[in-house]
Amino acid sequence: MAPSLTFPEELLLFALHDSAGTLLAGTHCQFGIAAGVLAELLYQNRISLEVSRQIVNVEDRTPTGNAAIDECFIRIREARRRKRLQHWVTTLSNGSDLRHNLAGDLARKGVLRAEEDKTLLIFRRKLYPELYPQPELALIERMGRAIFEEGEVDARTAVT
Repeated sequence: MAPSLTFPEELLLFALHDSAGTLLAGTHCQFGIAAGVLAELLYQNRISLEVSRQIVNVEDRTPTGNAAIDECFIRIREARRRKRLQHWVTTLSNGSDLRHNLAGDLARKGVLRAEEDKTLLIFRRKLYPELYPQPELALIERMGRAIFEEGEVDARTAVT
């Protein structure tokens, strides 16, 4: 059975090269992943969005139980004043090692394998090749149904 994934984990799976474990060339996935964190917080009713001004409001201060998402959520909860959605996407995308934290979570779930490599014999980099392809295949199938078939699309698929 495939593990349950969050929005940012699903987006990260799309952005990673399956066998190499690197981000696909030309992607600016850090913004999508940060937006995925905010979407997950909205989906779990931890935050709401004041649509007219695009202001993020904290509704439920309870942690989500996902360390990578909760690290971002703490930043939102502890902000001195409410900020616009665009601010949080930019801030979270430039912040900590969100991508690596999420990939580490996927490695603990058995979906990815965490490796370290050297480039030019000096620079270390983290790689996350796919270990268990079922979650990504299920996601691709779900997206294909949403695009090519008639009928309602569930909220989770629409956001991804």
